[in-house]
Amino acid sequence: MSGGQPAIRGYLIQTLIALLDALAKDRPWDYVRLEPADPDLEKIDLLWEQASGTRAVQVKSSQNQIGKADAERWAEELETHHGGADELELVLVGPCAQSVVQLNPGGGHKVYLGGGARGQLRGALWAPAGRVTIPPPVPLNLDLLCQAAAHRLALFLESQGASAGRADQREALVRQLGWRLAQWSAESHRLSRAELAGLLEAWSREEAAKLPLFPIFTAPQRNPFFTGREAELEWLHTRLRTAGRAVLSQTQAISGLGGVGKTQTVLEYAHQVRGDYDAVFWISAASELELRTEYAQIAARLGLPHDAGDAEGAMRAARRWLESSPDRRWLLVFDNADDPQVLDVLQGWLPSSSPAGDILVTSRARVLEALGLVSPLALATLPAAESTAFLLKRTGREQAGEVTGAAELARELDGLPLALEQAAAYVLDRDVPFAEYLASYRRQRLALLEQRGPQSGAYPQTVATTWLLNFRQVGMESAAAAELLQLSAFLGAGAIPFELLSAGRGELGPTLGPALAADESLSVYELLKPLARFSLVRVDRTEQTYSVHRLVQEVTKGQLSEVSRRAWAERAVRGLNAAFPSPQFENWATCARLAQQGLAASELIATYGLQSNVSARLLNQVAFYLAARGQYAVAEPLYQQALEIRRQVLGEQHPNFAQSLNALASLYESTGRYEQAEPLLQQALEIRREVLGEQHPDFARSLNNLAALYDSTGRYEQAEPLYQEALDLYRQVLGEQHPNFALSLNNLAFLYKTTGRYEQAEPLYQQALEIRRQVLGEQHPNFALSLNNLAALYSATGRSEQAEPLYQQALEVLRQVLGPNHPHTKLVQANYDRARRAR
Repeated sequence: MSGGQPAIRGYLIQTLIALLDALAKDRPWDYVRLEPADPDLEKIDLLWEQASGTRAVQVKSSQNQIGKADAERWAEELETHHGGADELELVLVGPCAQSVVQLNPGGGHKVYLGGGARGQLRGALWAPAGRVTIPPPVPLNLDLLCQAAAHRLALFLESQGASAGRADQREALVRQLGWRLAQWSAESHRLSRAELAGLLEAWSREEAAKLPLFPIFTAPQRNPFFTGREAELEWLHTRLRTAGRAVLSQTQAISGLGGVGKTQTVLEYAHQVRGDYDAVFWISAASELELRTEYAQIAARLGLPHDAGDAEGAMRAARRWLESSPDRRWLLVFDNADDPQVLDVLQGWLPSSSPAGDILVTSRARVLEALGLVSPLALATLPAAESTAFLLKRTGREQAGEVTGAAELARELDGLPLALEQAAAYVLDRDVPFAEYLASYRRQRLALLEQRGPQSGAYPQTVATTWLLNFRQVGMESAAAAELLQLSAFLGAGAIPFELLSAGRGELGPTLGPALAADESLSVYELLKPLARFSLVRVDRTEQTYSVHRLVQEVTKGQLSEVSRRAWAERAVRGLNAAFPSPQFENWATCARLAQQGLAASELIATYGLQSNVSARLLNQVAFYLAARGQYAVAEPLYQQALEIRRQVLGEQHPNFAQSLNALASLYESTGRYEQAEPLLQQALEIRREVLGEQHPDFARSLNNLAALYDSTGRYEQAEPLYQEALDLYRQVLGEQHPNFALSLNNLAFLYKTTGRYEQAEPLYQQALEIRRQVLGEQHPNFALSLNNLAALYSATGRSEQAEPLYQQALEVLRQVLGPNHPHTKLVQANYDRARRAR
């Protein structure tokens, strides 16, 4: 069976691992004999001697699949060759058939100490074949084998008081030692423990001296679970390297919220391009001490002359080399440069322009002008698809049928890589389904997330602790900014409009409120500045909104007492209520910007029991706007919530309770639920009759709405007198130029048309159309509906040529104002299509 060069290296490196393990552990052996290696058979034999007996170990590797017959044949050969040994063991390196580890299912459990990667085989099932024990096979992956051997070599050399060197040097050294072992074991050798240790230490010293200084690579180990970020990596490639030449600027930066994956993205980039550079230096800039210490170490790695006790001199020597070595290409990474004081120090140590070098900085700071960077790459959270892919990859469940659960969890954690890692680590450790973890998270929030810290990605902190220093720094700079973050924790996380703060400032407390100016966005920018400095918020200058990550909100809430949380929740609701305008058409643009915040406020009201007139008014206004935009399913629970609050706070004889009854009934009618709507409309009518009297406009509104329901259900004789009464009352109280009078005209005309009284309907439709044109304007949706109604009458009376342009005009307005999917737009489109077909 021929396996080729990788197989030869496989058995040699595995043998080196066995020898290093034997030296590292307190094992009772006196001598080891290395039998001559046989490259043709891809094996090497080790004979361990001790007072109690001998153990023969053969390491055998192959690139081709090792079957049961192969293993049994080799085991038989081993027993024949070393039959005098007390124990026999066959270590297989390479792909093995499942049957290889099932030669004797009755074998016991042991810990393999002779040749496998520690931890991987602990407690694994041993499979004896005759007298020969065959442990589970070792995968033939040279990179993993070299990493495992390099780790053991580092421990060994450190125990001998020798330098272990860099990680990349150790792996190169392992490969050289493998070939050295092959050459040396051409003859049989018998060594004591001390002799073996001395031999390996001498070999390491000799081979290390032969290794070239370059390439140098000091970045941390690559994250095997890194997922996505293709656009960001491409941005770095474009900005830093094109055809091997520096372009645009040699210094670039990635900024973003703590835990968003800045370090991991730059680390992945560094590993991708390590072959393009002679040296990649990774420096932690988390503190001034780390920055200075690791910068100075560059001089030592380059072998530059400097005083060993002079860190500043070493830094100067390193900078001179970086600035004056055009024949060596280098990448310099400053990671976690968040502290403003560290940034000031860093600015003084950046190498001046050099076409041979590139510099990358990761920072929570959004503004890095001190480093000459105006527009760093702002790293956002992972998109939903990439977040889901990471969870599945991190837990090894790509094929486990848990895509839906992973996707829902990714959405709940809002794509924050640190949170995704903590959740995945828990799921993997406890072996629970994603759906179960998500259900628990929704109940426990941070308490569950913090039960398992990040295990991969080298994150130094958890979600609950990573932003605390930034919170304190913001508070020291501006108490009002700190309060703005606390308020924001109780708002909807995305697209918080500036006008919520300026218009609601009177409800936001004695510190935050006065710091905000009416209709002055500059005061908002001023308060957001300390938060944006640490990427705790993302500001959209074009839309004049800002956003905050949901987990930043959770951690912020976690720093507050229950009393403070309730106080901020109430301030958020009251501030939003002050900012939310009457939901008339002319205010829809503002309503649209605040509607999502209204939905968030609904949850606050329910969570903290904020039962008040203010809460009910806000819920009712938001619901009215959503219903007008055709979002009935979203509006309905808000209407119901407002109704119940008014029932409890005001009682069932209050006009505002009647308003809520009427609004909910109108929604039921719009969605065809007439049986649910009718008793509510009748109850609202009676309350208004008794409390407001029969001359009040709201009583006329109830008359009109109840008549409309009778009209929709074919009870025309009951509907008509109510329409007439409402029309007369509106004429008396509001006058004939009021939109409500136009509404009554329109509704009565609709009844006339439905009952075939076209001559009576037409002048009413025309009068309503003209009122709406003059009072509301030709871009109002009610004007468009009047156009539609008059066009429908023309169609019904055979005047299609007059109807079609009205339909077209109505459609143009509704598409622009309500959108193509609004129920009113669809209705007019259907009427227009029907008219065209009838022509």
